[in-house]
Amino acid sequence: MMTMLDNLAIDRSDRESRISMRDPGTKAFFSNHLDAEMRSDTAAARPHEARHRLVQMWGEAALRHAYLRESADPPGFVATVAGLSGVWASGASRGAALEELLDVLVDWAAIKLDDGDDDIPVIDGVCVYPSP
Repeated sequence: MMTMLDNLAIDRSDRESRISMRDPGTKAFFSNHLDAEMRSDTAAARPHEARHRLVQMWGEAALRHAYLRESADPPGFVATVAGLSGVWASGASRGAALEELLDVLVDWAAIKLDDGDDDIPVIDGVCVYPSP
């Protein structure tokens, strides 16, 4: 089974790497699929599941803007997303750091939503707040 991480390419031109999408259709998928998914009868019947899918999609969109840097102590990699203060993850490999970062992004957004925060940024057209 292919995951979102399978569609990521890492530019290793310097110590801090920028993540980009291999599949140019992924951006269109996010913008087109999101509206249909959130308006479906299934999503309306299960608001918690719809919110989880939306937060997951937001996390995957944010992951496309991740930066990686090598860490000497402990050895491995640290992954961050510019503009998301306090959101970071580490791992022994680039892939492990990115997988952990996706979990952190999803948990961070879910906690902010649970707390009623309204400052989660829109990323690549994906907004976690319901439209009026």
